[in-house]
Amino acid sequence: MLTLSIISWFLWAFLKEHSGLVFWILDVGLMLALMMTFGQTLLPGRKPLCVHFAEIINRGSLPAEHEIYARRVTVAWVIFFAAISITSTLFFFMTPLATWSIFVNFFTLPLVALMFIVEFLLRRRLLTNLPTGHVLDAVKAYLDKSTRVR
Repeated sequence: MLTLSIISWFLWAFLKEHSGLVFWILDVGLMLALMMTFGQTLLPGRKPLCVHFAEIINRGSLPAEHEIYARRVTVAWVIFFAAISITSTLFFFMTPLATWSIFVNFFTLPLVALMFIVEFLLRRRLLTNLPTGHVLDAVKAYLDKSTRVR
């Protein structure tokens, strides 16, 4: 702890001068962590994360068509988080800090919401034999599964 305090004291002037860099690291770090969380489930022998979520919601295995779709959705999320990371990085290093801040604070979360909405609409269009349900049913199924695992 003392070592961290000493390092922080020496770096204080740099951190004070480049505080935006700390926020960029936090932002991109979160997006990269999400990208890797989804991405590692695409490795051979692993179950894609969206397949796992879909199985929880459907309370069992998926038809082949649904599993292929859910795998592709996992890939889409990996690409999405990579694109957000790249965009944030480009804005941070190539535009004024205020522009980057506007993107991160006012566009990132709406883009995530838009991704959910677009995926939902595509799923309804491409997978016509889905069981009917409400988004709260998915939340309930996930919470039920989480409490049973513990």
